Amino acid sequence: MIGGDLILPILKEGVVLILESLELMVDTLFEELLHFAPEVAQLATAWTGLILLIALLIWGSVKLKAVYYRLRAAAPVWWAAQMNDTRTWWESLIWYHQVLVVACGVGVLLLMLMFL
Repeated sequence: MIGGDLILPILKEGVVLILESLELMVDTLFEELLHFAPEVAQLATAWTGLILLIALLIWGSVKLKAVYYRLRAAAPVWWAAQMNDTRTWWESLIWYHQVLVVACGVGVLLLMLMFL
């Protein structure tokens, strides 16, 4: 990705800035509306953030579990179709094209090993 070294830190700073702004707004809410002392408001903000994080993690895990079960059910069918397509393609090749495909695959693996 061209420019990834530039864009990723900007995105990280943007996320941090948004979270800090939300923290400041919740802190001000506790101080102004509920008349908490500044130290107590900071503590309440921290606990609120922790509770929200735990709730978000639980919600995300439930959603990921549903996605996992859908993929687990669909994966064997997809894999069988891919294997059938691959076998059909392989059998349609002439023998020297098969040798060339295997040689190119080994060459790519050796190049990847060289860059480790």
